[in-house]
Amino acid sequence: MHQSTPEDKEPESNSKQWDSLLQAEEKWVIDALFRDQIQMIPIDDDELQHQIIIFARKHGLSQLLYKSPSANQFSETGFEELKKDFLSIYARNLLFNQILNEILSLFHKNGIEAIVLKGSFLSAVVYENPAFRPFSDIDILVKEEQAETAWKLLWPDNGYKNVKQDVTGHHLPPVMYRGATIEVHRTLFPQNASFKIPVDEVWKSALRDEKSGMISLDPCSQILYTCLHTYYNFKMGGTRLGWLMDIKKLMDYYDELSWDDVLLKAHQFRIYEPVVLILSFYNILNPGVYFNLPLKNRQKRDLKILIRFTRGTGEQKLEYSYSIAWERFWNSKGFREKYSFLKQLINNDNAGLKRNILIRLAYLFRNTLRMFFQKIKDKL
Repeated sequence: MHQSTPEDKEPESNSKQWDSLLQAEEKWVIDALFRDQIQMIPIDDDELQHQIIIFARKHGLSQLLYKSPSANQFSETGFEELKKDFLSIYARNLLFNQILNEILSLFHKNGIEAIVLKGSFLSAVVYENPAFRPFSDIDILVKEEQAETAWKLLWPDNGYKNVKQDVTGHHLPPVMYRGATIEVHRTLFPQNASFKIPVDEVWKSALRDEKSGMISLDPCSQILYTCLHTYYNFKMGGTRLGWLMDIKKLMDYYDELSWDDVLLKAHQFRIYEPVVLILSFYNILNPGVYFNLPLKNRQKRDLKILIRFTRGTGEQKLEYSYSIAWERFWNSKGFREKYSFLKQLINNDNAGLKRNILIRLAYLFRNTLRMFFQKIKDKL
């Protein structure tokens, strides 16, 4: 893999400054998996071992620990816990990959081109073992004019007729197919998102992977898509180190890809700022990658929040996700699209209850206030 020159290396003191924000179990997992350290600090404390396993599991990394050289640091009980995670993910991923192949065959018979996205592709192709990359649903990108047809093929009982769609969203409503959740994407990101990868460019540069025969994003777009996916989940209140591991594995898989290629394309797509933020976070986890990417004060503050989010999971938090909701509202084109999105936002009360309009408006107002207070709190 091509690296930037050593002269670009970030000062050692700066790396240590970020390291000081990490807790013991976080640093242990990061050292073992992102920094490939062989001589790990012995885990003499049962409670620390327990916290390491919980932390790794939250971030979709426990199965990697099980197969890593550091696994010998765990007690027999801890090792068995990691083994259970590995076998559980392995069984589910094999089933999901079989379902994916069935869907791709179904689409092919109906003349529908499909690009396999995210965990489905990473598990089957990029990671050394299908169990190394857990995923909970199957994401497939199809062309806009074929999206509705592809979606309907997965609904044998015509249930799609009663499903409401987000006209500005990037995928159609999820479908349950043989026990797996399928998301048929028409774009990689919502049409009213501030940062996105042009879908026409995605199709122009798509490749057929030699190993699997699947149509996939080109190498640069794979990295950029992973960065933006991580960025938007961060903006909605969560992050997973497993997504940063995807970057590491992708750069290993595409060994001719350089970081300069990635950053150049980020400039072309006008997504440089969020990509730099995520790659700077990746650089903290993996200091062996030498970046020299200047950060604004806002981005430095975001880095601290990203590290704070590692104590949680990838789950969204309303006070953050409402920020993205209002961003999408303002980016919507014209009065009709804005009205449609606002109506959707009001109706989505996350409780599944039929409430009157005043209660829904109060709910919207309350969470908007929570969003503003959180923004103020993050700046202090």
